[in-house]
Amino acid sequence: MDYLDANVLWGWSMQGKHIAYLREAVENRQACTSLFTLAEMHYGMTGKGFPKERIIAALEKIVSSSGIRFIPATEEDFLLALKLEERGLKLFDALHAALCLRNGFRLATLDEDFGKIKELQRVQPS
Repeated sequence: MDYLDANVLWGWSMQGKHIAYLREAVENRQACTSLFTLAEMHYGMTGKGFPKERIIAALEKIVSSSGIRFIPATEEDFLLALKLEERGLKLFDALHAALCLRNGFRLATLDEDFGKIKELQRVQPS
């Protein structure tokens, strides 16, 4: 299963990118993410000055997609994320990586910072 990073979901929900990759992953029920991803998107879009209505529309599009599973986080995930943060990741990225490592997911991302975590499997959607 592929865990969808915020930049992949951003591209899809805001710009119509990564359509072929996401269509296959979602239709095959092989796509997941977490509420941390939505929080990261909200934070980023707010910081870029997007209107509240546009932010809500983008996030609702993701939440209403029946093929994307939302993965819950545990206390252990958070503690692992703190350790991964020490290896050079931002907290949201460290949380994504921790969830992927615990669950054996590949991380679908365009972010090269995840290369700092060698044990993390990544896929770059086209």
